[in-house]
Amino acid sequence: MIACLNVLLFVSELVLATWLLGATHIHAQTSLRQTWVTPQEVLVLYNARWPDENGNFHSDSQDVAEYYAARRGIPTDQLLGVAVTERQGKPDVITYPDFFRRVLVPTRQRLAELAERGTHIHYIVTCYGMPLVVNTNLAGKQGGGPIQQPTDLDVPTRALTGWLVNVEENFEAGFDRATGRPGPRGGAKAAPGSNPLGTTLGDIALPWIRGPFDHPEQGSTFKTLRLASPERRQTYLVTHLGGETLEISLGLVDKALYAERYLQNFAGRPSHPYYGRVWLDHNGGTGAGHRPSLLTAALWFKGLMKNSVFAPVNKAQPWYQGSPWDVRMDNVEAEIGSRDPKDPGAPLHEATVYGAIERVDAATRVITLASNGDPAPAVYFPAGEPVESSGGGRAEVLALASLNTLELSRVDGFRPGDTIAWRQPIGFPLTDVVFYYGYYGLSQYHDVYQFRVGAVGSHMDSGSVVWARAAMRRGITATAGAVNEPVSAGVPFMASAFAALTSGHDMAEAFYSAIPLNTRWNTVVFGDPLYAPFRTRAKRPDETPPAIERLALQVLRSPGGRQRILVSAQLAGGTPEQADDVALWQVEYGLTPEYGSVVPYIEWPDPGDDQVSPRRRYFYTRRFAHELADLLPDREYHVRVSARDPFGNVGTVTGTVKTLR
Repeated sequence: MIACLNVLLFVSELVLATWLLGATHIHAQTSLRQTWVTPQEVLVLYNARWPDENGNFHSDSQDVAEYYAARRGIPTDQLLGVAVTERQGKPDVITYPDFFRRVLVPTRQRLAELAERGTHIHYIVTCYGMPLVVNTNLAGKQGGGPIQQPTDLDVPTRALTGWLVNVEENFEAGFDRATGRPGPRGGAKAAPGSNPLGTTLGDIALPWIRGPFDHPEQGSTFKTLRLASPERRQTYLVTHLGGETLEISLGLVDKALYAERYLQNFAGRPSHPYYGRVWLDHNGGTGAGHRPSLLTAALWFKGLMKNSVFAPVNKAQPWYQGSPWDVRMDNVEAEIGSRDPKDPGAPLHEATVYGAIERVDAATRVITLASNGDPAPAVYFPAGEPVESSGGGRAEVLALASLNTLELSRVDGFRPGDTIAWRQPIGFPLTDVVFYYGYYGLSQYHDVYQFRVGAVGSHMDSGSVVWARAAMRRGITATAGAVNEPVSAGVPFMASAFAALTSGHDMAEAFYSAIPLNTRWNTVVFGDPLYAPFRTRAKRPDETPPAIERLALQVLRSPGGRQRILVSAQLAGGTPEQADDVALWQVEYGLTPEYGSVVPYIEWPDPGDDQVSPRRRYFYTRRFAHELADLLPDREYHVRVSARDPFGNVGTVTGTVKTLR
């Protein structure tokens, strides 16, 4: 379980208050354009020994690397294939000596070759097929390590990406051939008996990256901070571009590019197909120090913080991003979408907010909520939504009057001492999630979310890689997950990440600045590091239907003579807008031009179940393949394929095919 270590908690009630009240300093953000990391400053690693499962004579890991490079414009000499294993295989864990020889050394060599030619790399991407975990063999009890005892109690398995953040230091340290552990800092120059690298707090934290990007009025970027001193210039931000499958991995690229072009806040237009909300799931406790961060995220998106890019007072600033977002929260122990383990027949928990009424002002219709240790008890309640009291009162929340007061449409039935409640008015799945932050179901994912294209979020728990992998299956574009016990300071404080991202920073800057323990530790950041959906402010709507090309209808025969048709297609890319398009896909088919049978855009059987099911299908992609089964022999079938983009535009293509005799 995540330890609550006060000495490592960089977010606190005091920080929350300071952030709310702090003065805003104004700096033009236009100067940042020259200091963003570009595609020409990214090195992409792939596993040359990963299998070729799509039959194109390339490792599927290489396929992701080449696709990413082509979509982003990364030079081909900045793609590096490494032989992670001796033979073809799918390792998720490698030993530290193998990592050192097979990954670290060739990476360092390519970085040096590029530098000699004048190319300076800032970001490193490991692609689908690269292992997530390195076994450092730093033995010790689970959950111990450089935090509690800085010598011999450590977590042996770490995130591979974290060991590429400091390439030169790790190379200099070498490794102990007898134990397989990392060598000491400085390697051969270290004093006898020095601790292995990765066993002290200073080994797993880069304080100069922590939190410099979540104040939009400040002009820092990773590149400017990195170049500020020679010792920082060997530091890289490293993300993993990979999910559970090849298609999920390619989709991380596609969704990032679409969202950069089109994602925006459709405030006041909930019927818009691309309308999005912020969902914050707070369990009512301290959240191992993450409760203030979650509350700060709510205040940031509601525009209630003085330096928020959504605060109306900042309309004149160059970094202002427009109207506040629609925020939905939960502040009870059960997670959104969870089921009571003691009652398998109970319905899934829907988002719920409770508060205790302290005072009621009938003249102004303002109620004051008791804090009960919470500095902002009114922030949980959404404006425009109905609430009820334990005394029988029903009203609408008109406005958040202050951090602990609500203005209601009426106060009849709302009395001091009553409990006030808001409950999620819609069922599952939740289809409007753009930002997510929640906790704390250990190594769990409740399958109740359909993430919008471009969605960003993270779940705070000790095995959150489980949540991250499942969320990528359901469409999230950028996330993070812990592969081993990270402690509370080893996972993202997402208020900081959200603030950085919505201020124009890319995903790598946002996540790394939000994780206090951000090197040689246990959290993997998943997604395209260049993803920056808020760097462009004035965005045009997507008004063009997706263009479908390469429709193929392939007749197949199953054992026993059953007839099947493999339907495949992809989106055209003739224009920049077409190249960035993504879509949900539908197939209609039948023996007449009226079709009669349909495979819908979304398949979500049993919405009252929170378990991840392969029978559910929800995924925006540029490529489509689906097998139609149990067809009649020797008959002509009419087929229509439709692609619907996030704005609701629909493109179609038709064809006919005759099944076998």
